[in-house]
Amino acid sequence: MSKEKVLLIGFDGATWDLIAPWADEGKLPAFRKLMQEGAWGDLESTIPPLSPAAWTSILTGVNPGKHSVFCFVKPKEGSYFVRPISSRDKKAKSIWHLLSDQGRKVVLINIPFTYPVDRVKGVMISGLGTPSRSSEFSYPPEFKQKLLRRFPDYDVDFNEDLIQLSSDKSSMLDKVKVVTAEQIRAGKYLLENEDWHLFAIVFRSADVIQHYYWNDKATILEYYRQVDEFLQWSMARMDADTTLLVCSDHGFSGVHTRVYANNWLHQLGLLQLNKPTKALWNRLSPSAETLQRMLVKFGFRNIAWRLKRSPLLEVVIKHLVHSEELQYIFDVDWLRTKAYFGETSGGMVNVNLRGREPRGFVDEGGFETLREYIMKEALELRDPATSLNAIKQAYKGDEIYSGESRDIPDVVLLANEGYNLRGSYNKAGNIFEREEVRNGDHHRSGIIAAYGRGIKRGGKLEGASVYDITPTILHLMGIPVPSYMDGKVSVEVLTEEVAALKPRTGSEQERVRDRISDLKRRGGL
Repeated sequence: MSKEKVLLIGFDGATWDLIAPWADEGKLPAFRKLMQEGAWGDLESTIPPLSPAAWTSILTGVNPGKHSVFCFVKPKEGSYFVRPISSRDKKAKSIWHLLSDQGRKVVLINIPFTYPVDRVKGVMISGLGTPSRSSEFSYPPEFKQKLLRRFPDYDVDFNEDLIQLSSDKSSMLDKVKVVTAEQIRAGKYLLENEDWHLFAIVFRSADVIQHYYWNDKATILEYYRQVDEFLQWSMARMDADTTLLVCSDHGFSGVHTRVYANNWLHQLGLLQLNKPTKALWNRLSPSAETLQRMLVKFGFRNIAWRLKRSPLLEVVIKHLVHSEELQYIFDVDWLRTKAYFGETSGGMVNVNLRGREPRGFVDEGGFETLREYIMKEALELRDPATSLNAIKQAYKGDEIYSGESRDIPDVVLLANEGYNLRGSYNKAGNIFEREEVRNGDHHRSGIIAAYGRGIKRGGKLEGASVYDITPTILHLMGIPVPSYMDGKVSVEVLTEEVAALKPRTGSEQERVRDRISDLKRRGGL
């Protein structure tokens, strides 16, 4: 049986901007050891840097155009309405499929967007995207009860529905700390008591806390210290056959201003609204957000999750309740609208193309001209309060994504630091609005670090991306890297012996050999 093992610790939203100075000050001793005795660098996230796309890319080695997971929701068939994504939306093999095919055992804990869970050779526990801890979130199914008996405070997330709907964000702090501590306890137990070749665990505490407490670094540090303690414990128990990889799906930075993209498109004349007809009903009817809060508060999160995916939700919001976030879908005059921005998409604009969209308006002949116009106008969008450009870059979706996915957006916008692109529609009509609640948001520069077997001491990772994690794990285990993958093996931080391991497929063997030869010429090995 193969002895090579990889321990993968995912730290959602982690950034060197915080870790490096805290490590230098001795506040994060495990990260300090990792930086001094291992290899580390920035890990470039997806565009835009959203957790669903980034984690799925980390765990498949391919871009969203191939795995087809772009953001938290997908359009419902034949509708502009959306539903939450699930693991069934993923169109590429994950690392655990490839390892299971090779007879390698895996232990996977709190892995985002893996519900419903897959059959694996080992143990799998889903994370973010799971309806609730009352769901069947483990494989084997019976493992869930074993886990909860031993770790009764274990949870698959932090009740983020309530966090987002609550006016008191401080209520989340204890929940996040308690659940993270229990995930750490479970991780330690499983790491020592299960057989594995790949052990992967993801901690999401930093992402959740940083969204609301970016300006309070003392509070954030507490949650980094929790993960640092687990990292220290794990490094002390690693054997000579194990390589440690630590990564985040994206980094973080501060936010001061919301940008309502649909209001901007409306101002450009590209998004048209119907005359309001439900104003009185909206004042009198309960809100969908209130209904969701009640369901979550009284323990019916599964019902809330199923309702979001149900065809009935569109009818419920249209006739029985109203939703601040989703009401704009009914207010848009789709038969006169040329383009729209998707809620929770992070920066994705779609042309309302005839023959593709449910009520398309734009002919194919005008598609390219419209895309160019949207990109040009986006780069000229300025914040009147600061005169700064809100948009850093604008891309054509099919230029930054490759693959067969039908969900590739037409235009992708990347906001400048300090600005957060929002969907829905601001009823006040403002494009720009001061951000008062979520003062932190995702940044493309995440973290990557490596330590242990096959890793050069003091190595520096340059140009690494989320697509490289799976190919590197496969190479460390001596498993062929499939030619369809977009990532590369990070040979520049591997010892010469491990870097030169020959994969079992000719094309990948030549790819790695060429990179090693190039690095040797430049003195990198």
